[in-house]
Formats: sequence, C-alpha cells, structure tokens
Amino acid sequence: MILYVNGDSHTAGAEAVNPHAFASDDKKFTHLKLKPHPDNLAVSWGKKLSTLLKTTSFVCDAQSGSSNDRIIRTTKEWIKNNDYNNTLIIIGWSTWEREEWLIDDVYYQLNSSGDHCVPKSHSQQYKDFILTNDEHKNHKNWNQYIWNFHVFLRELNIPHIFFNSNHCLNTTDKNKDWGVNYVAPYDMYMTFDAYLKTKHHKFGPGFHYHEPAHAEWADFLFNYINKNNII
Repeated sequence: MILYVNGDSHTAGAEAVNPHAFASDDKKFTHLKLKPHPDNLAVSWGKKLSTLLKTTSFVCDAQSGSSNDRIIRTTKEWIKNNDYNNTLIIIGWSTWEREEWLIDDVYYQLNSSGDHCVPKSHSQQYKDFILTNDEHKNHKNWNQYIWNFHVFLRELNIPHIFFNSNHCLNTTDKNKDWGVNYVAPYDMYMTFDAYLKTKHHKFGPGFHYHEPAHAEWADFLFNYINKNNII
C-alpha cells in the first residue's frame, strides 16, 4: 500500500528535530528548495504512520506555508500521474485564509503575514486580498470545496482521511455527511494543534511541534484507521 500525505508545515514536519521549515533553509539541501527538510520529514507523523501501517511506499507532497488550493492541485496532479490503486490519502487542511496565485508560471502561496509572499508587481493585489478577506466566507467556501474534493476521491474509490491542522471549519453549513473520511471537521478541539495541546505537547518558536507530538498524532490516526476500517 502507498501512503500519500499532503498539507502544510504540520504535515511537512517543520521544526520537528531542527529549526528548519524548508529544506533550502539548510545549505546542505538548497537543491530541494521548498520541500520538507529530510530530517524533519523522517520523524513526521506521516512517516511514522507509514511505519505503523507497514506501507510499501510513503509520499509526502506537503509544503510549509501551503494553501488548500495547492494541496488539492498537487494531490490531483499526483493522482493523474501515478497508479493510485492501493493508496491511502491523508490530508491535513491548512488555514482557511490562504490562497494560491499563479504569476508568470510560478505558484505563490499567500497568507496574512505580509506581501513578501508575492512579487512586488502584485503588492497592490495582495493588499486588496487582505482588505477583502472574509473569514465567514472562507469557511463556507472551503466547506464546499473540500466536499467536492471528497466526492472526487470517493468516485475514484480512493480511501482517504481529512483533518484540520489549526482551525476547524467554523460554518453554519454543517449538513455534509462526511462519514469517517473527515476527523471532526467542525470541532475546534479536534484539530491537529488542539489535540496535541490536550496531550500537553509543546511547540517551538515557529509554532510547530516536535517529534514526540508527531508520534502521538500518528498513533491517533493509526487507531482511527483501524477503528473505522478505512483500509
């Protein structure tokens, strides 16, 4: 079985054993650019879960700072270009305000931390993005977009699990029957971050958890998979 995971920094294992979010933060791995740092990826919850499940292959497409737009795009690209039979897909959704913009054939991940995430030519567009960002609308839209993606995976008969990394879906539109494919989508206490806090794990200066927390989440997902007969 192949375990394919995607998400943001929490899935990339950022700062799990060293202070790096991207591989290129370490001069030894500049050629890997924005991919996870290999040492952090090696102890990430995805890698640990792969070991628990005894999978034949582990694929991680997560990127620190990733938007949900990117997560869906790259996951669909992987499905298109690979034999997805006998694959389990697990996705940790990023924060809801992020967007992905394609500028001059380069994908940029936007967040609310400043216009350094886009070329100067798009600084005004970024300011407009910040001024018009509507939290309620974001939650409502992503509730539907993720549902559409869930249906896409279901129609391909690909086993999958979704969870929220930092924030739950805070929307009044809770009429989706996710079954066991989404871990408590509307529960603020069952996000990756909130669950690990209840287990008294500490995070580093970059608000990322260390290796023991990743092991805890891997155990949670392993039990969830077995309890709900996901595979």
